[in-house]
Amino acid sequence: KQITVGVIEIISRANKDRPGNRDAFVAKCTNLLSRNVSLVMVDILTLPAFNLHNQLLDALDIKNGHLKERDQPLYCAAYHQILIEERKPVIEFWRYALKVDDSLPELPLFITSEIAVPVNLEQTYMEICHALKVFEE
Repeated sequence: KQITVGVIEIISRANKDRPGNRDAFVAKCTNLLSRNVSLVMVDILTLPAFNLHNQLLDALDIKNGHLKERDQPLYCAAYHQILIEERKPVIEFWRYALKVDDSLPELPLFITSEIAVPVNLEQTYMEICHALKVFEE
């Protein structure tokens, strides 16, 4: 039996171009987190200018950690649910606002409740660009 422990979501235009698509994407993310699946979200699209990280925090009823309007729409974030004894689960997250030409950060992707694998987004992006010959040498 296979169990999904982590998901990396690279935001597409279709994820954020319509309210229904945004709602569906956020519902998918909240479902993943409720099943203890670690999530990394990468949004490097300038258009449409909508921040799914903020919408996800609203859906999770998290009051702090929203990215300010001036930081939109580029960002990367990582999330995972932690259980603290018998209390309500808590979502722990890391978020980075980005600007065009910024390097992508390294984010944790949890494979257990305590062990995270570092996801080096910049290195992976550069390797893919070179493999696809996006950059001329």
